[in-house]
Amino acid sequence: MIANADSNPLNQFNLVIGESGVSGPSGTEGTFVSLAVNIAITLAFGVSLAMFAVSMIQFITSRGDPKNFDKAMTAALWSAFGLILSISLVFLKDIILSWLGLNVSL
Repeated sequence: MIANADSNPLNQFNLVIGESGVSGPSGTEGTFVSLAVNIAITLAFGVSLAMFAVSMIQFITSRGDPKNFDKAMTAALWSAFGLILSISLVFLKDIILSWLGLNVSL
């Protein structure tokens, strides 16, 4: 799998990332940060999607109770905001990382 790898963990990390087809920054720090940001965005999207589903279940089971309806609506709005934010961060990630000087190739 990793040919001619030395014992330096960062070199092994770069070889694995290069073989997996993950594109991103050219430097070691940039590659690590880009991978960490991708994981964070994916987790944020997953949590927002799960919370949106839970809020829809709360909305359905509120049965017209104003207190439960408002609680479900508030949760749905915040989870929708999280979904929109995580989707927009996917597109803005390279721009933000280049502003931070992490050698991102656009």
